[in-house]
Amino acid sequence: MILWGFVTQDIPYNDDNLFNEQDKTEGYKEDDIVQPKRRRRTYVVINDTMKPYHKQTKMSTESMLGLEDQRRALIPGSLQTARKLHFIWMASLTMEVPNTSTWTGWNSLSTPKDSLPQQRVLYLPQINASPTRADVIMETMQRSLRISDECDQQYISVTNDLAIAKIALSIQAAERPRINKLFIQLGAFHIQLSFFKAVGKFIAESGGPYILTESGVLAEGSLNGFLTGKNYSRCNRIHSLFAVALEILHFKSFLKQENDSDEEHHIRRLLRQIEKTDRNDTPLLQSIPPEFDEIFQRYQIYRLTTANGGHGATAKYWLVYIELIALYQEFTRAIRTGDFFIYTHLLPEITKLFFVFNHHNYARWGVRFHDNMMKMENSHPVSVGYNLTLDPVSKMEITSFSATQSVMCNKLSKVGPTGAVRALSQVVLRTASARLSTFQRWERSLNSPSAQALSMAGFIYRGVADQTQCISCFIVLSRWIPEHDPDFEHCRHSPTCEFVLNRQSESANRMQSSSVRSQTPVNKDVSPLSEASLFLFCYQKCMVSH
Repeated sequence: MILWGFVTQDIPYNDDNLFNEQDKTEGYKEDDIVQPKRRRRTYVVINDTMKPYHKQTKMSTESMLGLEDQRRALIPGSLQTARKLHFIWMASLTMEVPNTSTWTGWNSLSTPKDSLPQQRVLYLPQINASPTRADVIMETMQRSLRISDECDQQYISVTNDLAIAKIALSIQAAERPRINKLFIQLGAFHIQLSFFKAVGKFIAESGGPYILTESGVLAEGSLNGFLTGKNYSRCNRIHSLFAVALEILHFKSFLKQENDSDEEHHIRRLLRQIEKTDRNDTPLLQSIPPEFDEIFQRYQIYRLTTANGGHGATAKYWLVYIELIALYQEFTRAIRTGDFFIYTHLLPEITKLFFVFNHHNYARWGVRFHDNMMKMENSHPVSVGYNLTLDPVSKMEITSFSATQSVMCNKLSKVGPTGAVRALSQVVLRTASARLSTFQRWERSLNSPSAQALSMAGFIYRGVADQTQCISCFIVLSRWIPEHDPDFEHCRHSPTCEFVLNRQSESANRMQSSSVRSQTPVNKDVSPLSEASLFLFCYQKCMVSH
């Protein structure tokens, strides 16, 4: 993934030598180390010879996805979990539960430390020219393509702010298909700043800024920068504090409306059951009592009444502000956790605000960027920069049925214990033993075929329900029962799969060999072809795809 000025690369989990740089000097004596000479200051001229770019560019005229497309209506399941966590955090502050952290600290309790890979950060050579010049942007795009080739990556993600990204997208539309390997993203930081500016316009004349300055939360000299979104840290801190303070008042109004004197004691008792320990010891999500679901649903109904004006115009106005800041926090959570589905789902909600408050550049290009994100499954299926794959199978509900269900995907992927989805390599899974290792969390041995039989049939376990995926054709089969034969079901759903055809060829060869041995008095061992043939077609397909 390339951001303007530097490049990031994920560190594999099994790379144990990345943090042992001190081992490089082991075995050397102190006398053998040559001390470098003192470096004198010199002016080094960087040769930035770039070809001029004279083409007239404009936004791509490629048609967008239709309004009836299912990808526009997809609501990620993790979004409801995030909102429930936010509700419990707000309730903890309302009930003054000790040791309740801020929003960032609270959400870190529910995010495992190893949910996202660590990254290398490498700085790129600087270009001594304006970053918005077309020839400079074209040069950076060509460098990105060279980095992609050096890293043997099929696609590469490039992140820029809007002033650069809109020119890069226009150049990419004019130069297709030469630089289609690049996936150009809008920088989330500048999207958030523009969002803060829109929220500042919303509350500028409401009396809210007066409350902040009179209470000492915001200095009068910093008011203009706060309302225009110039200072990210100040906007992030004060908007979060102000919004949760208003939501606490709204929640207290909800408790008062309940007319139940024991409701607060009940909520306090439930909050004490939540384990706010280290996220590797007791996950916060697993310790939430199920009784919170009923309270959460009743509070959502009360919020809906407020949003419809049932509790007055003032309450309705400030609830809109609370929901805007909640939208920002959900967007930030998607960025921090690498949740592609929430990120894509919230982009149009943020873009609507840009349209309302006349941020026309972010409104126009935000729509195009969101359309590119939804099409990434087909245009850049293995693009780097996100920890999640794009196939909706990882989030679908599976119901029991007497026949296997099949869904076609475009890549191998596996869902980890934390819910994060990572891509898998065909070459690594070429052997049956490697495929069998993916069935560590397989818990359906009594109601489905054995893990050994599924792995021999070319399947891996995806980590979701009983979904298994072929390493060759990428088809996903689920709804298994013990009577199912994995080889037969694989052939039935995907008869043209290379793995299936290879197994059939091997079976025919074995039958022919056995018949020859029965007719020939000399016994000759025929070596099995399974592992060698599996490696051959997996390796060939991987080389073709790259």
